[in-house]
Amino acid sequence: METSPLSDLSVIIVNYNTSDFLVRCLNSIASQTQIDSEVIVVDNASQDNSLDLIRNNFPWVILIANEHNLGFARANNLALKTCTANYVYFLNPDTEVLERCFRNMIDFMDQHPEIGLAGTRIVNPDGSPQSSIEKRYPGEK
Repeated sequence: METSPLSDLSVIIVNYNTSDFLVRCLNSIASQTQIDSEVIVVDNASQDNSLDLIRNNFPWVILIANEHNLGFARANNLALKTCTANYVYFLNPDTEVLERCFRNMIDFMDQHPEIGLAGTRIVNPDGSPQSSIEKRYPGEK
């Protein structure tokens, strides 16, 4: 018997000493009221106030507090094991999510079940595209 997911989206954030960025990131996620999501933050033994900040201000966050810095990939894999949603979104803590970003991504993926992986548009604070997204695959025009 297949169980249904508990939420539309699992958001995974790996944090290491980025409490100021993390606050803005989590606040932007909290504004995404048009979806049901779970947010998992893996803290890689931060020495700043990240853990207290999450515990005191974001009680809805699933916090995995590592005693040692496991590295980015291992921390993501650790969080991935706890996800319950249909979709997983890997997010860096220095990111702010724009309105309807997650809803648009979920809608796109639902409409295209043949697609297994997608990324969202990345923009600068002024709304212009980041240069990293201008790169194309070899041979693509």
